Amino acid sequence: MLSKVFSILLLGIVVTRTTAQCTTCFDGSTPNEDRAGCQDIIDVVANLDAGSSECQAKQLEAYQKVCCNSAPSICTVCPDGAAFNAETLVPNPRAGLSDITCADLNGDLNFLDFISTPGICSDTLLQRSATWCGCPNTSRQCTLCSDGSTPANLDRIEKVLYKWDCQFFEFVSSFFSSEECPNLSATGDILSIDAAAFCGCPNTSRPTTCSLCGDGEIIKTETDLGPYTCGELSLSVGYINNLQTCVKEKTSLRDVNGQNFVEMCCFDPSSTGSGASESARYLAFLLSFLALI
Repeated sequence: MLSKVFSILLLGIVVTRTTAQCTTCFDGSTPNEDRAGCQDIIDVVANLDAGSSECQAKQLEAYQKVCCNSAPSICTVCPDGAAFNAETLVPNPRAGLSDITCADLNGDLNFLDFISTPGICSDTLLQRSATWCGCPNTSRQCTLCSDGSTPANLDRIEKVLYKWDCQFFEFVSSFFSSEECPNLSATGDILSIDAAAFCGCPNTSRPTTCSLCGDGEIIKTETDLGPYTCGELSLSVGYINNLQTCVKEKTSLRDVNGQNFVEMCCFDPSSTGSGASESARYLAFLLSFLALI
């Protein structure tokens, strides 16, 4: 009997956790349980050991999905941790501000955002910058212009959807593989606008998918919407390459009082009343149609 009790106690010692439990947030803070997807991460982390690769991957995912404000320092610019060209300039995504360097990028948590798969370093913006930053054994597989040329309008700024200049669109193109590259601009699968056409790449033209105002309507080009003018809004909307994105953006773009920018920017000279403009009516029709598919 005594030996049996001893065996049970010994077994208990063997199965007792000998390492600390993984925390959802790298810094041990409380995660945002109410945000979509966070509870799933919390449930998985409860069964992981602190410091394990699985734990760190989930902590990275928790940061990427805005469940936490901290992230583990497990990702490097170069996939193998090799040295990179620290002084290479990276266009600043905030158009008009000074460029940053690859060294700055290496410590910028914003570059831990992912493209398609969370929780892995290889899909972070940081590691997708490996070629741009001169990591060994890497080669660029994608350029904004399909022929590899430099966009004609590098200083042109898209002020509505991304607020990037074309230098940054060109930098972003370097993130993608040869398989992903065809879907970068033209299809709307990756970028919501045809950035190649917007930035003046050869053999490109403005898409015909989306326009701010309806046929026969006049754009109040100089009307100031706050962050941009109606003319600048019309320019950006005109390069949207997906119908659903077109409807979504035209519906959601509003001022602080909730007034829709389309209604503020578009004028139907044939209208004699104060009803909705033709573009607003057509937008309402598209919304009802897309809800059915």
